[in-house]
Amino acid sequence: MKYDKCLKCGTPKKEGDLECPKCGVVYEKAEKKQEEEINKNKEEKRYMSLFKSTPEEHARREQRKEEKRKKAAEAEKARQEKEFNDSPAGKARAAKKAGMKIFQIDMPLSKSKAFTLPMLGAYSNKSKAKDYSNLIQAIEEEGWHLEHVSYVFRWTGSESRDKFLASGQQESVSGEIIGIYIFRAMETD
Repeated sequence: MKYDKCLKCGTPKKEGDLECPKCGVVYEKAEKKQEEEINKNKEEKRYMSLFKSTPEEHARREQRKEEKRKKAAEAEKARQEKEFNDSPAGKARAAKKAGMKIFQIDMPLSKSKAFTLPMLGAYSNKSKAKDYSNLIQAIEEEGWHLEHVSYVFRWTGSESRDKFLASGQQESVSGEIIGIYIFRAMETD
């Protein structure tokens, strides 16, 4: 390809000049580099056209994407169903469908963790009591009525140490308070 201007600065090229009088670019080198760049771009375009998809391929790709979205939505729905079925409200629903008249569930309300401090004694850390009012509400919405509640302490371990400058032991107990909730099926007309 013949160029009539300098490729760098645009100064008109005179017959017989080997380099640009304004910017000093060697015409032959700049033109060769320009030709290589043009050829490279043509090659890239030709290469990319090999990978262009036809409308049918595009439609198949979109269909596969849609199928993946549907499978993901179904998997999410199945996960949520399983999560609900494993929850106390889900178990209450299953018991109601099975025709049970009584439904019992027990839940930990608070925990205590025993520990000892050298020369000071044995102590317990208590966690904040959990609120299950929303859960009880959800179970009642499944057709159950809260009939009775009871609480027990479940012992899980202890820590002990010798008293400092005295005889005997100091002991602290670990465990949890469990709430036992008994529901009766509500009569439906």
